[in-house]
Amino acid sequence: MALKMILSPVISLAVKQAGDAMIEQICQMWGMDKNRSKLRRQLEAIKRKIVDAQESGAPEGWIKELDAAAHEAVDVLDEFRYEALRQNAIRQGASAKVIKGFFSSENSVLFRYRMSNKLIKVLGKIDEIVTEMNNFKLVPRDDPALNIPRETYSFVEEPKVIGKDGEKEMIISQLLDPQRERENISVLAIIGMGGLGKTTLAQLVYNDKRVQKRFQLPLWVCGVN
Repeated sequence: MALKMILSPVISLAVKQAGDAMIEQICQMWGMDKNRSKLRRQLEAIKRKIVDAQESGAPEGWIKELDAAAHEAVDVLDEFRYEALRQNAIRQGASAKVIKGFFSSENSVLFRYRMSNKLIKVLGKIDEIVTEMNNFKLVPRDDPALNIPRETYSFVEEPKVIGKDGEKEMIISQLLDPQRERENISVLAIIGMGGLGKTTLAQLVYNDKRVQKRFQLPLWVCGVN
């Protein structure tokens, strides 16, 4: 049951991101839309069958691989959206200071090469997971557990997220620390390898009422190396 609660939201979020208009646009621009579209279809196939897979006793190792791959897909798609936001800021005439402060710069050719490899890698993992899932001979069905409202990028169903309360409270306490305000520090980074749930944690912090009340314009973005 706990694994179902964890997997359903992250898979639903990955499906949402894979179909996002901004991500689709940037993938089309760089010739990666075929892989993005395939990733979305595979994630949708997993979403339709995940409840049956868990209830029929799918191997725990397979479920853990799916969880890691879904988080990795979210992180990769976040990077595409980050680049789309950066390019939109440039087109809209944002000042160089603002762009430098919130977005890292990267050669477009290097970005295309790096992200193409990342997308192909995560798609390969998802393909393997779908192939193994099909061997379970499951029948797709609509399950109430998966009828989750489509997320925006800043929305996450908090009751269904497990194991993030401690990290969330630690980050919020730092953001609300009066000392940080006196030092004029307004950015806090969440750093870690792919698949750790950084996006989910950022969503939880962003949506907390204390954070929304404290800051006039709260914002979270995916930073890339």
